[in-house]
Amino acid sequence: MRETRQMGWATMLGLAGALVALCVVARLLPHPPNFVPVAAVALFGASIFGGRQWVAAAVVVVAMIASDALIGFHDIGVMATVYASLALPALVGRWLGDSPRALPVAGAAIGAGVGFYL
Repeated sequence: MRETRQMGWATMLGLAGALVALCVVARLLPHPPNFVPVAAVALFGASIFGGRQWVAAAVVVVAMIASDALIGFHDIGVMATVYASLALPALVGRWLGDSPRALPVAGAAIGAGVGFYL
């Protein structure tokens, strides 16, 4: 049976805020097109937040909304698809377990990138 990490709400909110800030700053700094750590943050968040993958997905969505508010919004259909494809690794991370091994994490990371571009 899988155990979930126990994290207090204050710690969880602080970490979530730090991850949102990381994503926003990464999107605002100059970078190659579509080369930001948003999907990686979703996958990491799924691992660190234990059984609360919704927090990792919320971090991605909040970060995208906050940075798009500064960068500029686009077509709502395109934005919804991009947001969903970037939040998907948070849900995939549920199956990695509490002690993920290198091969499954690599597969999830590659799958997240391929899923985004599909």
